[in-house]
Amino acid sequence: MDKKYSALKLNIFDKFKCKGGTCVQTCCSGWRIDINLNEYEKIAERNRFGKSLDSFFTDFEIAGKKKKIIALNKDGSCPFLDNNKLCALQLKCGEEFLPKTCRIFPRITLMCGDVFEKTLSTGCEEVVRLLLDEKDGLALEEEKSISRGKVFKYINGLAFNINENAIKDRPALSCWFDIQFLGLSILMDRSYTIEQRMLLLGMAMIHIDEFEKKGRTIEIPTYINAFLENVCGGKLKEQLSGFTKNEDLKVKTVISQAAILFYYGERESDIFDYIEKKLEIEKVNISNVNKGTGENEKVYCSFSINPEYNKETYNKCEEFYKNFIKDKEYFFENFMVANYLFLYIPFKNRKLSIFDNYRMFAALFTTFKFCIATYMDNTKTTDDLIYLTVAVSRTLVHNNRLTERANEILNAADVKTLAQLAILL
Repeated sequence: MDKKYSALKLNIFDKFKCKGGTCVQTCCSGWRIDINLNEYEKIAERNRFGKSLDSFFTDFEIAGKKKKIIALNKDGSCPFLDNNKLCALQLKCGEEFLPKTCRIFPRITLMCGDVFEKTLSTGCEEVVRLLLDEKDGLALEEEKSISRGKVFKYINGLAFNINENAIKDRPALSCWFDIQFLGLSILMDRSYTIEQRMLLLGMAMIHIDEFEKKGRTIEIPTYINAFLENVCGGKLKEQLSGFTKNEDLKVKTVISQAAILFYYGERESDIFDYIEKKLEIEKVNISNVNKGTGENEKVYCSFSINPEYNKETYNKCEEFYKNFIKDKEYFFENFMVANYLFLYIPFKNRKLSIFDNYRMFAALFTTFKFCIATYMDNTKTTDDLIYLTVAVSRTLVHNNRLTERANEILNAADVKTLAQLAILL
């Protein structure tokens, strides 16, 4: 008897269709695209470019494995893009000859037991447009009795596999669906503001973190059920109002966070340049950056955690944000829900604790919120919001090192507890 699989996928998953040459922030630009030697040899056998592939690729080694990476042009564009910004490799050789990264982006697949999960990256502008259309919020749809062909296709694009070995190494992964349900339930609860939802999520994560550290994983599902009952009953609203505020500390920390992410990421750094001039930010010191691409290389950054800025201008930005977000909080919700799934919170970084993974997620929230408040204004359009969202996503969501940098910034600012983190939210 054939083994049966099922899948959970975002309700916008099947709506996605690549914009091709009309995409402003093409996914081929600025990113390292690596391929294995089998993929390279396959392309070389079908070479239809009239010249050696040496001009398209360069050698690369990571963790002892030899690979090839696409040698980007000086402007950061892919050499396979034609004059219409379409992929010549796909046009001349066929989609099956594309590197795996190019075939699956912006899609990502996770597998837990016999269940696949399919979600999309907010680093794609067409995905962001779909998020703007979903005013009623995102949802997960179930697909049952998946065919063999689809199973193979899903496994071929697998990014995260929660199997018996993974659970043995980290028992809390056995509660994957419980923790995921917790996060989605909180993030989609519109009886709370988006900031309150992030705090509620933090309250839950810090307790789940304690259960894991004390070896009491078996108690996590019971705790989650009780916590969600209190969330739905509104019993936690009083606790949420008890967190203190420190606007100046919040702004200075988030400025440093945004600065190091955009400067190190080097993607759409014009966004932070614009914000820097607008707020008259004292230059944040980013120095001694080692931008090597080796897996084990360390990145050392020094930065000011106490930059000066124009407080009057920032207050005006905050007022703009309050009005701007009134009819777009659903979009912020969709952005965080999509990334909760895409980053498989709270297990994205296996080296970090559950709470530190949540802090990473909170850093994404605070950076995005800060950028909306300071980059957007009455002269900006929906296209500008999409540009900003994609830039933040590509800079932070798609770079593990930068998510580690986010935690370093929070540590440097002595933001190590939920009460301290609440200041930033």
